[in-house]
Amino acid sequence: MKFVVLLSLLILNLASLPEAKAHKFSTAYMEVSAELRQPRLLWKVSLHDLAQAKLFGPQPLTQISWQQVIAHKEELTLYIQKHIAFTDKLGSCSLAVADTSNWRTQQLQQQLYLLLPIDATCQSPEQWQIGYQALFETGHNHKLLLSWQASDKAQAVLSKDKAIYPEY
Repeated sequence: MKFVVLLSLLILNLASLPEAKAHKFSTAYMEVSAELRQPRLLWKVSLHDLAQAKLFGPQPLTQISWQQVIAHKEELTLYIQKHIAFTDKLGSCSLAVADTSNWRTQQLQQQLYLLLPIDATCQSPEQWQIGYQALFETGHNHKLLLSWQASDKAQAVLSKDKAIYPEY
């Protein structure tokens, strides 16, 4: 009986270690809508996932302040432009991250998420498509839950194996 109690305590202690928590599922959210015939994106991404991708420098997640998040706008913008693509029937759309005064945080799934508004400028309002490659290099199980509210309305899950929506 004593062995079972000790084993239970050991398992509980191991489950509370930071290393054990590092294996959480990595999930981001993206809302895509249309405003004045242009796409508007809202990327909800875990600060933990951004820190794992070293977008705030080498410091541990527990030491990241809001000022550090804001100070890394350029790195975040470059990361988004490299890992998120938006196209229309005529080709690539440009992406611009909103001013930091429009950034917010939100508690989701027991994690703190950064809400990043992104404006896309497209030549055509037809055949919009998103390609998502963010955080796959640091989170092998990363998924994007997509809420598509432009033209047609749909929900999709994007992953490393299925990273484009919609598929034409």
